[in-house]
Amino acid sequence: MRDSTYVRGFEAEKIVALYMVQKGYELLKHRFKTKYGEIDLVMYCYEKKEIVFIEVKLCERYCRSHKNEPLPELLSRKQQKRNCEAAIYFLSNYPEYAAYAGRFDLIVVAGGKIISHIEDAWQITEEMS
Repeated sequence: MRDSTYVRGFEAEKIVALYMVQKGYELLKHRFKTKYGEIDLVMYCYEKKEIVFIEVKLCERYCRSHKNEPLPELLSRKQQKRNCEAAIYFLSNYPEYAAYAGRFDLIVVAGGKIISHIEDAWQITEEMS
């Protein structure tokens, strides 16, 4: 079961990476691992001069009819904090990107399709840094 979940998650990340490339972003890192946690995708847009840290959620039971509702159950504050810490770690290791604008996106995949893309899904707060 673990292997199939891993494979499905990996495939969902590939779908999202392709989607973002089609929107003009370049993939910098896939599954960027740190001591704080892992960032699923780190993308960069030359046109916007923007770094995007993306959390991909595979939700096989998520219903399309709820796609406009908030998704707090998909990413806890603890997970958001880990993503923020990992992003800070990324920027400290790749200072060439530190001057650019950045954001955290949450992208939900179900049935092999992107069903929700929430730009700026959360911000780094004082308690997270």
